[in-house]
Amino acid sequence: MSAKQEILNLVPPFTREIAEQKVRKAEEGWTSRDPQKVAQAYTTDSHWRNRAEFATGREEIAKFLTRKWQRELNYRLIKEFWDFDIHVRFEAGRIALFQLLLDT
Repeated sequence: MSAKQEILNLVPPFTREIAEQKVRKAEEGWTSRDPQKVAQAYTTDSHWRNRAEFATGREEIAKFLTRKWQRELNYRLIKEFWDFDIHVRFEAGRIALFQLLLDT
């Protein structure tokens, strides 16, 4: 499967298998700690908020992630797929910091 076909398979509507692949790819992207790679997974006009810090667009997201990962050396994101819900957990070392429940 070509990279273009792979990307097209990861857009809605999703089958269970495709949704699980999407979750794994997102987790792999975050685990890579490559800010440019992660930022490319979001739209050019994405808006992020982390506490009092805001980022708009891929360039700002990449800059934010660069700063974040310079401080948080053991940071890890874990995504799990349960009944078409994506559960996201952030960990630093072995301590779970918080968990978000996101509807897909």
